[in-house]
Amino acid sequence: MCWRTPPREYRSGQCDQPSPVQVAKHRAHPRESGHVGQAVELRRFGRGEVAAQLAAILGSEPSPAVAEEVFDRSGGNAYLVERSVAIGKTVRGTPERSAVLLRRGRVLEGVTLGWNVAGIVVLAVAATAARSVALAGFGLDSLIEIGASTVVLWELSGSGEGRQRRALRLIGGAFLALAVYLSVQSVLVLVTGYRPGHSVLGISWTAVTAAAMFALAAGKARTGKVLGNPVLITEGRVTLVDGILAVAVLAGLVLNAAAGWWWADPLAALVIVFYGLREAREIFLGGH
Repeated sequence: MCWRTPPREYRSGQCDQPSPVQVAKHRAHPRESGHVGQAVELRRFGRGEVAAQLAAILGSEPSPAVAEEVFDRSGGNAYLVERSVAIGKTVRGTPERSAVLLRRGRVLEGVTLGWNVAGIVVLAVAATAARSVALAGFGLDSLIEIGASTVVLWELSGSGEGRQRRALRLIGGAFLALAVYLSVQSVLVLVTGYRPGHSVLGISWTAVTAAAMFALAAGKARTGKVLGNPVLITEGRVTLVDGILAVAVLAGLVLNAAAGWWWADPLAALVIVFYGLREAREIFLGGH
């Protein structure tokens, strides 16, 4: 690549003039370059130039996450960017790595789906025994999470902007449904002053579920970011909300059992209502 050649037109070894790649290679391997002892200046590429160089090498636009990762690894050194692609360190540049990440995304969604299916059964038993509105509502939340996981599994089986937009809207609908459910439940409990009974099974399940959902949400966020898949990232936030809700229900059950604070659960649920509405607004009005 000549110094005067735009990064978009980048081709390795394009001309005889010293280029950022050649200069960087000289710095890294002076004996191989045949210019031992010569002092050279290297202009570092910016983020946009690294992304353009990647697009020229790979033949397609890299995702922002991949471009950022390569920029961080190379420090804007054009030669190191080229070497990163050559040795397979980029994510979108290697089909094998991309396939591994897609499988990881499907596994995460499959685990979430199975966990929530089991949760509906456990929560139904616990809610019936304790006459707990919070536990019954948490079971409904599990149904919403099952719907969101099913949407993402469907989306990961194919590709295309149209499918991603439809999947995102369905997840946005799940956020809205969750917010409506929590609003109605919270107001009902606060107005009636309904006090659920104690439930060891409910406390145990919500505690384990909170830990599991936070772990799954983190895994989906990381995998979705590297893949550049907005649907997996957004559904990861649904899973995060599920974990927060589990903590709120757990706190309500524990405070009700230990101190008789029956109002703690509906107040915590109202915070999640705000979060769910904000996420739904971002999906429907944020240009997705």
